[in-house]
This record gives sequence, structure tokens and C-alpha cells, in this order.
Amino acid sequence: MMVGAVQVYTEKPFLVIGADVPEEFVDDPEGDGADADVVVFDGPGHVIVRTIGKAGLVRATVWESAMPLVGEIVFDGQFDLPDGELMIGDLDQTSVLVMDLAEAGPQRIIVCVDDPGYASRVSIGFDVGNHPVPLPVAAGHPLPPVLVPDDTELTESAILGLLLDDHDAPLARLAAAIKAIPVPGYGDTPAHFPRLTHWLRGLSGTIRWSDAESCAEQIADQMRTTGDFVGATLPDHQAVEIAADALQRLELR
Repeated sequence: MMVGAVQVYTEKPFLVIGADVPEEFVDDPEGDGADADVVVFDGPGHVIVRTIGKAGLVRATVWESAMPLVGEIVFDGQFDLPDGELMIGDLDQTSVLVMDLAEAGPQRIIVCVDDPGYASRVSIGFDVGNHPVPLPVAAGHPLPPVLVPDDTELTESAILGLLLDDHDAPLARLAAAIKAIPVPGYGDTPAHFPRLTHWLRGLSGTIRWSDAESCAEQIADQMRTTGDFVGATLPDHQAVEIAADALQRLELR
């Protein structure tokens, strides 16, 4: 699941992932670092990813237990966080996210980037395993698989969370979410719909909470009208139609 996110401006084209910023890299950022590979593994406590630099913000997301497999894996190895505190930021520490993880000490980390050498999206996974699992999607609207530990079965809540953790491919994500949510009964307030409302609001800076909430309620009404019975799962084409109608209602199509 996504447990943290930050957008970082990296004037020097490097994103630092670690317990802190390594002093030798700060002192000589144009030395060995500039000629290094896409990822520099500096001892047991730092991963340094080459980014797009001044061209724009770099979005870094942190995941635990499950992570979308987007782009290319550029690092997969042991990582040491002595006190469990993770820092993500630029070399000058002008944009920094600091967060406490569930575990401290040596642990495995996987880093994926959208474009090795010119990364603008960086995914950092802890305890995500090696097993890629497809998400339940609507036919014709694919989404990337997720990495999970072996023998892990994703719960309904976890699947919905992974579907609504991002806003790329909005039609695919919304259709898959509608398909994953059981048809609610009349008069019910579906437990998952506040999460859906929040996701809808995040599609655009012009969408107010009331608009997103109204759209979610209309989605629930359409599911009740279309579904065979309460608790049923909608077929793919109906989920896509309801999703497309919702995005059009929000003036996003």
C-alpha cells in the first residue's frame, strides 16, 4: 500500500533515498556521482537515483507490502535504516520527506523508475516480495501488476486501495474500482465510497468535495439499478459505462 508521497525539485539531477544525505556526495556532486550509473548504492544506507533535474518535479512514492510494478526496477537489495527513519529528498535538502517505517535496521528495498537516467516518477517498496499479481480490471482497460510477498492474497480493501492510490488511467482505475465494489443496497452508505469520493476529487483541482460526493452517490445509484442483486459484482462493460459516465459528469471526458 502507498504509505507516503512527495514531489521533489532536484536542481542537481539526483534523488536521495536513505537515512540522510551522504556527506561525500554533497561535497562533490559533480564528481563520481555525475558519472555514475542510474543508481548509486552508497554503502548500506543510501540509494541515489538520477532524475530529470531542473526539468520538473520528481514524484516519489513509498509502498509497503504491495507496490505497482511501473517502469523499470533499478535497485533491488538490502537497505539499512538504523532507527527506521526514511528520508527522501534532493541533495541540497530543499525538498524532503521524512517518515518512520514499521521496521528498523537492514531490510530489502526495491526502487522502480519511469525512465532510467531521467526519472520523474520513483516508486520505493519495502516488504513487497517478488511475486507480481494482476489487479482485477475491466476488460480492455489494463493496469500494471503489483509486487507482493509470496503466498499473499490481497483483500478486497487492499485491492481497492491499490486501484485508487493513483490517478493515471482514470477510466481504467474507476471501472476496476466499480467492478471491485459489491452492489450496495438501497439506503446503504457503502463503506468504500468515502475513499472513492476522495479519489474523484483528486482527479482535478476544480472538483469540490460536494461534487465528488454527489458523483459517488450517482455511481452507487447506477450500480443498484444495473446490478442483478445487492452484493453482486458488475460485469466489465457495465462498470466501464458507469465509470465513463461519471468522468463525463465531472467534465473530464
